[in-house]
Amino acid sequence: MSCSPSVEEEVKCHRRDRGVWSFTPFVFLGLMRKDITAPSTYYKMSIRPASPKLSKAARIARSPKALIGQTSASGQADDSYMPFLGVKKLYKHAIKTRPVVTGFIISAVLGGLGDVMAQLNSDKLFHVNKFIGFTFYCGIYNGPVLHFWFLFLSKLFQSYSPTTGLLYKQLLHHGVLNPIVYVPTFYLAQGRWLGLSPEETMISLRTNYVPTLQATWMVFIPVNTVQFLYIPIEHQVLFASACTFFWNIFMAL
Repeated sequence: MSCSPSVEEEVKCHRRDRGVWSFTPFVFLGLMRKDITAPSTYYKMSIRPASPKLSKAARIARSPKALIGQTSASGQADDSYMPFLGVKKLYKHAIKTRPVVTGFIISAVLGGLGDVMAQLNSDKLFHVNKFIGFTFYCGIYNGPVLHFWFLFLSKLFQSYSPTTGLLYKQLLHHGVLNPIVYVPTFYLAQGRWLGLSPEETMISLRTNYVPTLQATWMVFIPVNTVQFLYIPIEHQVLFASACTFFWNIFMAL
């Protein structure tokens, strides 16, 4: 700091410099204190409190397998720890919002898998058109067709007793739908995806009509009995598609 050579100004300059420098030790000590205390403060803030160690019994009780059976406050099962929670929630949401599309996808996937397994067990080369045709047929028939058919049967006989309603449902399902719709449309569609002529398709239909219808009655009358009596209407397409998985293998042969 520069000062004029006069005595008075020299004295004033000295006093001013002295006043400034007199605060220097306190400022320095303040900086030292901040530098010393700050790291420890930040360190304490960055350290998470140590969690208490759990015993082996407590760890087992908190495991996902043990929590599957717990119930929530509403009394329903707590599914938050189930590994298949995402698939379960997705299915419930899809079957509630878009039941026809959901039924089509599930039925098509199961039908396609049945055809793949049937073709892999045969000595012939893999028939792509057969796989595509069979997959779409299963998706359309077991999905939208059976969805609206089961709704129709449920509403038509909802005022009847369970035993009487079951009898009428079985009569319509196996006496009307299967003989008139299912078996004929299957062999007509099969002739299409196999590239058969109309004459060959009709010969195949006449040859296989009665044996296929008899096999359908033997397999699906017990299956539909369980379905109509115990399965909720929104899950009947899924139940029917799951039960027809092995039937699709038989039909794809």
